[in-house]
Amino acid sequence: MDMARVSSKGQVTIPVAIRRKLGLKEGNKVLLREKGQDVVLMNLNRIAFSEF
Repeated sequence: MDMARVSSKGQVTIPVAIRRKLGLKEGNKVLLREKGQDVVLMNLNRIAFSEF
């Protein structure tokens, strides 16, 4: 399990293990989707590519 901290500007650094798992690279966009009390982070580039 990975943790991240929210900065005073509301920014969160995504841990390296999670970035690798999602295939996130600099400049990628992410989608944040509410699911009940949780928020799911998705790689928007992968979603767009899979729908193509």
